[in-house]
Amino acid sequence: MLLFYLQNKVISNQVPFRYMGFSGRATYDYRNKYLFEFNIGYNGSENFAHGKRYGVFPAGRLGHHAGAIHEGRKVARPPQAARIVRSGG
Repeated sequence: MLLFYLQNKVISNQVPFRYMGFSGRATYDYRNKYLFEFNIGYNGSENFAHGKRYGVFPAGRLGHHAGAIHEGRKVARPPQAARIVRSGG
């Protein structure tokens, strides 16, 4: 998934300022047991100093459905399945 964001603001007839950014997300589920997710944002504003107006903001997440039970190719998950998740960013 990819998202583009652009916002122009004018307050009390002053000089307008702008926010702009891109965001992206990728997720993957392996055998309905292991979960992987990666997010990235590239955001900026002309309010910041020239040369430092944009920044990259990555984030990631790993997860495991500890309660998932494999029976051949089908996965049965109890209603109260435990999940272990590690994220950062």
